[in-house]
Amino acid sequence: DLRRPSLREHAATLCERADAFDPPDRELLLAYFGAGRNAVQLAQLTGRTPRWVRSHLRRLAARALDPAFLYVARADAGWTPTRRAVGRACFISGLSLRAAARSLHLSLHTVRRNRLAILALVEAARPSPATRRNAGAAA
Repeated sequence: DLRRPSLREHAATLCERADAFDPPDRELLLAYFGAGRNAVQLAQLTGRTPRWVRSHLRRLAARALDPAFLYVARADAGWTPTRRAVGRACFISGLSLRAAARSLHLSLHTVRRNRLAILALVEAARPSPATRRNAGAAA
């Protein structure tokens, strides 16, 4: 789709947001988008296939460009420990609800409830369409 910017156009943004990821994912993102290594080189370093590296990079990039990722990475300081853990597991690490519940030793209901609360906070923090229109007209 030619209307969508390519991942290369988001390289600077992805490098900035890479700090929120766990070390292996952070290093992979920085090596690809920051240092300019290709998938074949990274596959040799990681012991994976180039196809896996490209697929994993696409998933990491999509997650890092999601507004919820940025919100969780920046705004989790005042949250309860449970909400912070659920936010990191679901939005930063990309775990499913069930996987997050298992790894955090929480019920699926607790993880779902906290994830929905975070999504509501993200939505409330987004400017309304009228505000975006007015900001565009003022510029």
